[in-house]
Amino acid sequence: MPHNDVMNGSGLSQAGPLPTERVRKLARSWAKQGALVLAGAAGSGRRTTADELVAARVPTVETWHLECGAETKTPYAVVDLLGLLDDVASDAPLDAVAEAIASRHPSATILVEHAEHADPSSLRTLSLLARRTRGIRVLLTIDAEHVRLRSLRQVHGMPVESIEPLDREQTLDVVERMVGARPTYVDAHLLQELSTGSFRGIRWLVELAQLHHRITLDHGRARVLLPHLTEAEPVPEWSLRPDLIQDPALQRISLVSELPVAHLDELGIADRCAELEREGLVRLSGSRVVCSMPAMAYDISARIGPLTRRSLLHELLEVLPPHSLTDAAATVLCRHAAAAGIEHADWLMSRALADASRRGLHDDAIVIGDKLTQIDDDVLPDLVFSSVIADDAVAFEKRRPHIAAASDTATEAVGIALAIGELRRGPASLHAQALDDLVLAASGRPATAAVLTGYRALVRPGIELDEEEMTQLVGDDEVDLGTRARALRALAMRAWMDGRPVAAREMIDRADALDRGYAVDGAVSLFLRVASELLRPDADACADELFRDVAPGDASRLRALLGAALGFYTAAVPVSRMHLRRLLPNGDLHDPALEPLTLAMMAIAHSMLADEPGALAALDAAADAESASGFVSAGAHHLHGVAVTHLPTNPQRDEGLACYAAAAEAADELDFRFLAAVATYRRALESAESRRASILKSLSKMRHGDRPLDGLPGLFADMADALDSHDVRALVGMAERLRSAGLLHEARVHAIHLASSAVLDLPDRVRRGVSRIARHRLHEPAAADPSLLTPREKDVARLVLDELTDREIADRLHLSPRTVNVHVGRILRKLDITGRRALTPELARRSGVVIDDPS
Repeated sequence: MPHNDVMNGSGLSQAGPLPTERVRKLARSWAKQGALVLAGAAGSGRRTTADELVAARVPTVETWHLECGAETKTPYAVVDLLGLLDDVASDAPLDAVAEAIASRHPSATILVEHAEHADPSSLRTLSLLARRTRGIRVLLTIDAEHVRLRSLRQVHGMPVESIEPLDREQTLDVVERMVGARPTYVDAHLLQELSTGSFRGIRWLVELAQLHHRITLDHGRARVLLPHLTEAEPVPEWSLRPDLIQDPALQRISLVSELPVAHLDELGIADRCAELEREGLVRLSGSRVVCSMPAMAYDISARIGPLTRRSLLHELLEVLPPHSLTDAAATVLCRHAAAAGIEHADWLMSRALADASRRGLHDDAIVIGDKLTQIDDDVLPDLVFSSVIADDAVAFEKRRPHIAAASDTATEAVGIALAIGELRRGPASLHAQALDDLVLAASGRPATAAVLTGYRALVRPGIELDEEEMTQLVGDDEVDLGTRARALRALAMRAWMDGRPVAAREMIDRADALDRGYAVDGAVSLFLRVASELLRPDADACADELFRDVAPGDASRLRALLGAALGFYTAAVPVSRMHLRRLLPNGDLHDPALEPLTLAMMAIAHSMLADEPGALAALDAAADAESASGFVSAGAHHLHGVAVTHLPTNPQRDEGLACYAAAAEAADELDFRFLAAVATYRRALESAESRRASILKSLSKMRHGDRPLDGLPGLFADMADALDSHDVRALVGMAERLRSAGLLHEARVHAIHLASSAVLDLPDRVRRGVSRIARHRLHEPAAADPSLLTPREKDVARLVLDELTDREIADRLHLSPRTVNVHVGRILRKLDITGRRALTPELARRSGVVIDDPS
């Protein structure tokens, strides 16, 4: 039976779901026992693994391949279709059949797919062949849930290898083998969620990102960005499930991403959804039915023809009532309808607007708002928030007349959006004046006025947050839940700014339990959750919060900035740089208001990656990108100091000290104790011994009082105490605490300071520990050591220099193209280069590659 591989046409490498070492181990086991069964669910990658094993055999060995189906259940059907029987009588004993086959084919590879459909006679014959004839190897693939699996193991004695769904760590490894670089954790998380661990699904999604030119590489790390569900065009030529593309139930589900169970009968798909559920293709999520593999919705929705699409959309818009969909589902339906030129109701656009604002698609939210016939309390705060983040003054002025008539809870959310605008653009901004007007207009509504005044106090120096009033508001059961939640968020923000992230995290959990609110409330919560976990410190929890609710097409500037910060702390500096590039002028998330911060952070990334010219250029650009916001300027001063003191060949410590001092002074004026503590700590580390003591004493004082530092800021204060008292053992313990928390950059900075102090009374064991932390690299190492490359990698590198393709290299070295692709990816990562064209002869020679003399 001819094999029909629906994945033909994929431009990705044929990397499999299992790591190379595990495949090699399987190959050794297969060679020893002669037979092997690969068991896995549909899409697990069992066929790709089988291909890897087959390709590893000597190329001259004949390969027989069959995909079993309904016609392979009669006696000896499989061996007959493989062409192994020839003149052997079909009623001959098993031993005679096996002996006849072995005499004619002393060496062969026999691959049988979907062996759950194979006839027992053939399976017994193949088992005999594998045991009796050393040159014959039998490889079967089978559905992991099929009852036949047990008989293969127990009756036929064939060893079974199970291929399980991929978890996040395995997804990281698989994508690295596919694209030659390790993806960011957030990308791996999203790929794993959308594919539900299916290798086939992950590979389809990675190719989708490749088709949309959304895979970027940097120093052995990769960003794999996926388009929004409604923007997935083009899609890979091969389909996840070609047999389901025309399924009426799945088509309808894919156009909305979910459907309420209560309306399946009206849509005429209730029975079909029940069948799909039994097959494991759809599942219930609360009161809604969704695709079991969300990636399938990409695949199916993109392949629906225009006429069918319009008909289905009209039906869905007519049947589904306003409150039957989540905001995310309403967005998908709204976008599909807009692309098809179908008019849709205000309720649908309102829900889509809310989702767009939450996901950082602020320009989309403004466009939707302009189409609404009525602006009510459900959408006004989201529109104002989007106009603030998009710096769209025209859109904001359009909404000013609606603000005066807004309800209390909507007015509070608008006020928070305006406070964020002032924080971004400074006290002379349009938003600052609008916030003053709003506070004045709310004077007759005590609770609302208190919330507005509280948020204004957070962003405006000279006004102190009335924490007692906020606390009373939180505990007042007569006050609206949304108002109480916003008061709690204000207290949490104050705690975070004071350098008390542990306290801030506790408050934000309570606030979100009361009410999640509008998009701007969600943005405040996101910032406090991620930033608080980063400063507790708990890098893993910070990453989990950053991943939460991420969806394809998300465009949150805040999430990108926080992702960059996490990358610095966890020593994933290339990831930070990729996040930051999106926020700069040529990036898809360009944010002029944050440019001074972004450029200063970019300079740090260049410095840590030993790119001094890039760091200096970024610093020059940051100096030109001045901000009217005191918070942005203070943060940029501090980050500028970090960048210049990290320059690889010529650290500018005097300039760094001046920046830290300016940041600490500005932070004091802004009542931003966290920044003051961090800047003071950095300044102490860089200062001469004679001045360090007085600086450390000022930091140590922050550990105590009415608002004592906790988390990482508190640890910095503890370090100040230990440095001041020369408690070396305490300092070493703190460096280890930082490393254990995942904050590798801070641990390394601290350890370098300890190592450079050359303390003579450190025990040898402690000195070795400090040295190990201090030497920790913050990026993949550049290759200068010949031992970096294995002998096989050196062979591949030499042929890459000769401009051979993977296929040509494979033929030359008797490897599979998949194996060559994996070798090339590892070479690029080890040599710290982003593409094969960057592999120069000189770099290759330094890495131990012997290059033939051209003469």
